[in-house]
Amino acid sequence: MSKVKCRHCKEKIDKENAFSPREKLYFCDQECYRRWRQTDDGQLDALLDYVWKLYSPSKQTSSTYIMIKKQAEHYHNVEGFKYKGMFLAVRYYVEVLERLWCDDYGLGQVFPTYYITLQRMYEEQKALKEKLKSTTKSKDKVAIGSHNIIRRKGLSLE
Repeated sequence: MSKVKCRHCKEKIDKENAFSPREKLYFCDQECYRRWRQTDDGQLDALLDYVWKLYSPSKQTSSTYIMIKKQAEHYHNVEGFKYKGMFLAVRYYVEVLERLWCDDYGLGQVFPTYYITLQRMYEEQKALKEKLKSTTKSKDKVAIGSHNIIRRKGLSLE
């Protein structure tokens, strides 16, 4: 029986008993995989997987993969972007804005423009939630037309 090393806890496990979401990626179990996905390495892996699927099969070469990885690491290490934020920005670009992915530009077609836009949107949403929490705790008067109504029940965004 061959042994492999878990990517998260570095424990040696039997290859046949290991959880493997894809080739050459082994974990003790699904819980170990879930915890690894929350680390920087796991989030980089999720970003690379998603971007890799956007490329046409003729452009899916090892040099293209290395280029994408270097770009992602540059934005993370030099620009201070988070891998999770980059992943969400690429998904926003492709799924929400429905822009076509151009194989020639890599991550540069998305960053820094859409990352910064989403970061501002997130900060605005967070500020609105905080403001909503503070207004629901105190009895604020809310003007509706010409009548003032006192809010006594808490509001929820969920």
